[in-house]
Amino acid sequence: MDIGQTHLGGLISNSQQDEKVRYHIVGSRVRMACNLVKSLYGGSHRSKLIVNGYGQILLSSQPGVIYDNVKVNHPLVKLLQEYVKKMDVIGDGATFFVVLVSELIQEAIDVIGRGMKPACFSSLLREAHKEIDDLGRELLVEHRIDFEDKETISMVLRGVLKDKWLEEIVVEGISLARSFSSESIRVCKVACGSVEDSYVVEGMVFNRLPEGEVKHARQGRTSIYNCPLDISRTELKGTVLMRTASELLSFSKEENRRIKELVESISADVIICSGKVDKIYLDFLNKGRKLVFRITSKYDLRRIRELLGGHILSTLEPPAEGSMGVVSEVATFREGSTEYTKFISGSKKVYTLVLKNSVQAVLDEHERMVQKALVVLSKNVSGGKIGLVDGAGRFERRLSKAFLERSAGLSGGKSLAYKCIGKALGTFGSSDVKVYDIYNAKIKALKYSMEFVSTLFETSDYLIGRQEALNIGPRNNQHWDEEDH
Repeated sequence: MDIGQTHLGGLISNSQQDEKVRYHIVGSRVRMACNLVKSLYGGSHRSKLIVNGYGQILLSSQPGVIYDNVKVNHPLVKLLQEYVKKMDVIGDGATFFVVLVSELIQEAIDVIGRGMKPACFSSLLREAHKEIDDLGRELLVEHRIDFEDKETISMVLRGVLKDKWLEEIVVEGISLARSFSSESIRVCKVACGSVEDSYVVEGMVFNRLPEGEVKHARQGRTSIYNCPLDISRTELKGTVLMRTASELLSFSKEENRRIKELVESISADVIICSGKVDKIYLDFLNKGRKLVFRITSKYDLRRIRELLGGHILSTLEPPAEGSMGVVSEVATFREGSTEYTKFISGSKKVYTLVLKNSVQAVLDEHERMVQKALVVLSKNVSGGKIGLVDGAGRFERRLSKAFLERSAGLSGGKSLAYKCIGKALGTFGSSDVKVYDIYNAKIKALKYSMEFVSTLFETSDYLIGRQEALNIGPRNNQHWDEEDH
């Protein structure tokens, strides 16, 4: 019996048509989300201006920041966001991943429209996924990274930062600190001037002044306290009965004497604390010519301890000889209307990039770009070497050619799947600009994009759980002022 001429044949045909339409609609929605960042790919210096749900103004060219601040509900778009976060761990390649997903979906919809089953296409795409390493390794170029070789570091970061001034200051910071760690290269944002005025300063910089009269110190010992310099107060309240003025005077004298003895017993020249500095303590510390600095962040307290050495003391007590650190210099400087303090250590080299711009949103984006550059180098440099591929679209063109050549030697659905990948990669433009991209980031982006598209065509349906409404309204107490009869 010929099924095509029965009612069953019509049902099968309609169900297949419905499936194609459904994937076309879902694919179009995902592509709409991808198109949010499509204009940011390549040598484009464009950014997206975002006002998030909290009313904050953000200016960014990074997909991770854009998607985090744009509210989306579609499950597949949320899955796309998760893949973007995975790309951010590598440091670079998130925009390439999103654009490639968009192009792969378009090519896949065309192939499915010609009769291939979505599940079949998905399995073929997963097979092709296994061959990316072999094809990509043929285009790999390894470069040796040396901290003194500014040209090589600059060549690596050119495709990541896309900003001449940022590139120069980051390269200078890396060569001075001789490290790619964000703990050794700090960022201080100054809301004045322009990025061309940015510079590198030795030491760790904080945007506040020391608390007391002493503002500078050289070759001194340090003591770090994770507590306030304040009079200890008990948990429970108590009452002290004083009958005469002499009793009150002796009570305050006793308190002052104990504070004075404690301050004199602290042999450190620089005292760092994490809480309030009481005026009585500050008075005695000024008399002892000790520099007092307050740090409010527990992370900065840990960083300053790593810079200066010693231990963090949890209670206010005289430090032991082994628990004190050493500072080469504590100095202050002014930028615009704000004064800053820098700590320089003789044992550990830390440098701060002082980034300048009059617009806070631009400053925040510059800080994110610096962190991105450091992540790219720290995650992808191994054994003093980094894997690179030709940038400016040349890698995509060569890989596209390799996939198309391989598809010519295959037959059936596998040939169509390889051709689909080759065409998607062929949509990227290329130029002769001497730019390099990170090999690991490109390969991961290729794998993740094929994995995501495979998941999309394997998904038969998606469900969205509605948030439960908490109907906790004000209590109705009508006619409260009327008497009951």
